[in-house]
Amino acid sequence: MKLQKAKSRELNIELEEYIQGNALELSEYEEKYDVILLMGPLYHLIKEDDRRMALKNALDLLKSGGIIFVAFISKYAPIQDSLAHLYDINDPQSLLKYLKDGENKEGEGFTSAYFTSPEEVNNLMSDFDIHELAFVGVENILGCKEKEICSLDEEQYHKWLEIGYQLSADKNLMGTSQHFLYIGKKK
Repeated sequence: MKLQKAKSRELNIELEEYIQGNALELSEYEEKYDVILLMGPLYHLIKEDDRRMALKNALDLLKSGGIIFVAFISKYAPIQDSLAHLYDINDPQSLLKYLKDGENKEGEGFTSAYFTSPEEVNNLMSDFDIHELAFVGVENILGCKEKEICSLDEEQYHKWLEIGYQLSADKNLMGTSQHFLYIGKKK
């Protein structure tokens, strides 16, 4: 909690109220919020029922007309990460398996995680009373040049940022992003 308060002061943002807790155990909270950030639970919960519960719990706390931001990790992220760092690969199937089941169990890789596809995200989100405002690939094809783009002068940086923004919603490029961001409005 201290980190959030410090960061909000640094950015000159006033947070009226916020909670931080276990996405599967939010029943103790009754207040309705204008904005919910679900920025991690859905890619650390392996079981589909847990992911659905976390999303339901977050939506229960969201006011009607409120906005929810939900983050996901792409099934292609482990392959892209291995490529970016050129990790040694013992067996190609160890990376390709994520395209089938999306599961990274505890003790495999850096953490337990669930990797998903754009279709799976759309199917999940369509089961809830939410109107999609945006569904984008966060890094897209520019992700491989992030360091270089960030080092450009401000004018060129903003031009590349605009290109990245325009490409983020291109459905043909969704698999090139390691992360997806769904933004929805509660009906």
